[in-house]
Amino acid sequence: MTSFFQGKNVLVTGGGGFLGSHLVEHLVQAGARVRVAQRSYPRVNLAAVLDRIEFVPADLCQLSECLKTTAGMEIVFDLAAKVEGITGNTDHPGTIF
Repeated sequence: MTSFFQGKNVLVTGGGGFLGSHLVEHLVQAGARVRVAQRSYPRVNLAAVLDRIEFVPADLCQLSECLKTTAGMEIVFDLAAKVEGITGNTDHPGTIF
């Protein structure tokens, strides 16, 4: 049986994070062409699939970068988050929401 994701262009924002990296691995296994967008280069979490994905450094708070990053994508999983560590998160819950 062919996977739904086989050959699809899929964007995962925040794909280098804990949850995103696991999703990216599954999408690659399912045959998707995966693009990962995030501010910093993914190191550890995507090591197993880094040679099989497209990485795009992007500040998704900028409309022009969002448009460039989503161009040609058929499916978008938005797992991007503003991460400031435990203290930053508890001190500024409104900005995280």
